Amino acid sequence: MTFAGPRVTLKLHRFEIGAAVLVATAVAVWGAFIELRLRGLAVDPSCISNWLNTNAGDRTACAEPMRAWGSIVASEGSRLFEAMRVLPLAVGLLGGVPIVAREIEAGTSATAWSLNPSRVRWLANQIGPIALVLAVCLSATAVAAALVGGHRLEWGESGAALDVGLSGPPALARGFGAFGLGLLAGVLLGRSLPGLILGAALCFALTVGVGSVRDRWLAGQPSAAITSEASGITTGFGWRAPDGTELSLDAGFALVPESVSATDGIQRGDSAAWLEEHGYKEMQVGVPYSVVGGWAIYDAGFFTAVGLAGIVGTAFFVNRRRPTS
Repeated sequence: MTFAGPRVTLKLHRFEIGAAVLVATAVAVWGAFIELRLRGLAVDPSCISNWLNTNAGDRTACAEPMRAWGSIVASEGSRLFEAMRVLPLAVGLLGGVPIVAREIEAGTSATAWSLNPSRVRWLANQIGPIALVLAVCLSATAVAAALVGGHRLEWGESGAALDVGLSGPPALARGFGAFGLGLLAGVLLGRSLPGLILGAALCFALTVGVGSVRDRWLAGQPSAAITSEASGITTGFGWRAPDGTELSLDAGFALVPESVSATDGIQRGDSAAWLEEHGYKEMQVGVPYSVVGGWAIYDAGFFTAVGLAGIVGTAFFVNRRRPTS
């Protein structure tokens, strides 16, 4: 054979792959267990949709099951997503870093590359089986997290909408991005542990950068009224006029007579009281969940692009690196 088969490749990296598979599987089982517990409560769908709606009428019959349902979603669901902030990146790094770094570190790269007519082909054959195994395990975790994430949105949990990149396809994309960065860090440093540290630092910088871009993107989205029927991320407040017209906070205060507003001070208490006396109602404004969910495409795109760039960069340096170095 001119290159190691998938079984040999997996055996060579069995420790890192085993650790990644074990952790990903554990979190997938955790998410599935949460989902089964929620289904086991057999909460009526109308209870879930009306529980947060203060105008839904008598909700006594839903009180007990919804307290249990909400407790599971808010506590265990939140902890699951805290784990998902790290898991896809950790799985990608554990799988990607040692692929090239271990060959260089062990001094076997010269033999491995000399037995192959193409180093790029050798790299592809090393990446393939590892990426496949990790993708299967991480897919199960991403699906379980997506199910729990949907319940967090139903419950109206604070920050749930901002976690759109931590489940489903975007979570896979994050793992792929970390995989590519791990490959690149490994070939650049030629050592597994330093490569893992560098890869972790790059992943941290990437997530911070993507988070900053997301915040700018959200700030540029048009605001809308946030109600129990149209939930979203609250970014401020406004006023709804008696005829239904929606006004910004400042636009509403501008309607207050100067004789009232001049005595307000910073809190504008008198102005708010005047507006309420004249039929204006304060409302929350922000970005609806339907709009926030669109960020998942961009999040997945960023990490996919980084993963592809990492693989291409690794192939470039593998071709140029001296086997004895």
